[in-house]
Amino acid sequence: SSAASDVYKRQVYLLNDGTLYWEWCIRIPTLSDATNRFIVHVGCASASASVSTEMFSIRYSDNVNSGKFLGVCRSSSSETTVDTGITVVANTWYRVGALMNANATSAQFYVDGVATGAAITTNISTNTGRLGGGIYKTVGAAAARTMDVDYTYYLKTFTTAR
Repeated sequence: SSAASDVYKRQVYLLNDGTLYWEWCIRIPTLSDATNRFIVHVGCASASASVSTEMFSIRYSDNVNSGKFLGVCRSSSSETTVDTGITVVANTWYRVGALMNANATSAQFYVDGVATGAAITTNISTNTGRLGGGIYKTVGAAAARTMDVDYTYYLKTFTTAR
């Protein structure tokens, strides 16, 4: 069975009508492992689930990408990822973020203010999404996972002024 803890804003955003930048400052006190495995993702998704059909987020789990943050773009369940090169260290604060261009053809991911990996240009959703994040248990005790959040920041700059 799986258990989830997530926070998603009820506000829905269209992803192809202007630039969208989001940033979270997060800390994972105890990392995922084979006994208590979980997935963390923050950003934008079509639903509050560990893997939504539409997603523009940063993801972490110990058994994926050697425990490094992944930038993820997912459209209609097809996914493109980019390795940020940043291995998650327990109890360490990270500023993770992403910038999607105005027509949703490119997404660049950031860790601690630095662009990481190549920009993703495939499987970028142009549908709507909710801004948020979550931590999702895949193995072990539900209480054995936490993520601390210092702040979240979202900036939407519309292509056409409202």
